[in-house]
Amino acid sequence: MLRDFDEELDEDIADLNKDIALNPQDARAYYSRGDFLSLLAITAAEPIADLDGVIKLAIADFDKAIELDPTYFDAYYGRGRAYDILGLGDYEKAIADYSKVIELNPEDGSAYSDRGNAYRELGEHKKAIADYSRAIALRPRSAFNYYSRSHAYREIGEHEKAIADFDKLIELNPRDASSHINRGEAYGNLGEREKAIADFDKAITLNPQDADAYTRRGIFFGSLWEHEKAIADFDKAIALKPWRSVSFDAHFNRGLAYTELRKCERAIPDFDKAIELNPEHAPAYFNRGRAYHHCHWRDYHDQYCRRTVYHDQYCRRTVYHDQYCRRTVYHDQQECEATKHQR
Repeated sequence: MLRDFDEELDEDIADLNKDIALNPQDARAYYSRGDFLSLLAITAAEPIADLDGVIKLAIADFDKAIELDPTYFDAYYGRGRAYDILGLGDYEKAIADYSKVIELNPEDGSAYSDRGNAYRELGEHKKAIADYSRAIALRPRSAFNYYSRSHAYREIGEHEKAIADFDKLIELNPRDASSHINRGEAYGNLGEREKAIADFDKAITLNPQDADAYTRRGIFFGSLWEHEKAIADFDKAIALKPWRSVSFDAHFNRGLAYTELRKCERAIPDFDKAIELNPEHAPAYFNRGRAYHHCHWRDYHDQYCRRTVYHDQYCRRTVYHDQYCRRTVYHDQQECEATKHQR
């Protein structure tokens, strides 16, 4: 399992294995190896071919440590993180382990914070908020807990409470552009346009190279039907060559803006790029089809209009012809009557 790691890692593993061989009943030895494998899964410079296998080895070591010492709360915490953060996504088991840590060590703010994250992954936002609040009470200067709670509040529509948490984040770190971006979105959800734009502007002032700030402001302008302003922001974001997810958001939303402006020939390449960046995003396919529809409908409409103009001209000619015919018939009748009288 571990033979593909570099020599330095092999030496580390060998030392940990030796420790276990010399102390087979020492819970700490198993915990140390499990912790090393967990850190390796997170920080490895190169992708690990069998990442799940490495995580399962770590869990097996934590299992053994807990078997040897059922009160070893660090082992429960390490196993909970392996179930949760390292990629297995087994949030119920993670919650059970974090709960055991809290039972054994009620002052462990990290356990509350991580259990809150697991609850949030399961959509249990009120439980998550309760855990984040307890973590904040234990560590009132921890920005991460305010950040996590603010997003949980936003996910259940409690934007005023989210704004209060963003206020605290900005107080803790006034130069954090992301807190201004997030607070701007929360203000936007409350319909406070000026405050929202002020926060987006502040984020860009703090970090003019932040493509996400331009993208999120562009999305907000789009929600106000200010599509030209939105497109200008998406242009700026794309020019900054952002990471993949932000590039996707910028191209996808610029495509939407162009579609609303009926500039479908510009929208379609943006949806093409969005699909290239995220082939699993169904709305990108739907909106590309919508843009194609607008283009084809416009072509059809133009052809229809040309046919209508021709038809109108034909009708006018026909009406003129009919009127001419009626005049001719009338004239012939008059001539006939005049001839009869002459006779």
